[in-house]
Amino acid sequence: NAFLGTVNGARTTGEKAVVFGALVGVAAFFLPWIALLGTVSASGFTAATNFSAVFWLYPLSMIICFLLFAFNKESAVKKRILGARWFIVIGAVWFAPGVAAVCNAFSGAVGIGGYLATGSAGAILLGGLLQISERLESLPN
Repeated sequence: NAFLGTVNGARTTGEKAVVFGALVGVAAFFLPWIALLGTVSASGFTAATNFSAVFWLYPLSMIICFLLFAFNKESAVKKRILGARWFIVIGAVWFAPGVAAVCNAFSGAVGIGGYLATGSAGAILLGGLLQISERLESLPN
């Protein structure tokens, strides 16, 4: 009920971008981020378990975005604006390296999970910006 309440509680475009960006980001963690010649592939999960524990920060930050929205969806406008700043920070942290990976000379090696991870981070970043804009419009002059 809490999960569906959070998903259904996303009413504005900014809120939907954050909620669905976070959900797609968690799913992208398990899909191939790198795919070479159709034979070798590695997901974020593979990288986290075999190479470095730093990769666990990605799904953790996606879950934090989802929970931050869930806990603040009924809060006062000013508190929601402060919360939206974290969406911008988290989105920017993951969007920048994703764009760099997708746009470099080896972009043919990026798998579907890499594209989805970049897109979900971009959605969270955009959602944070939209939420601030939406909240500022609702504040009294």
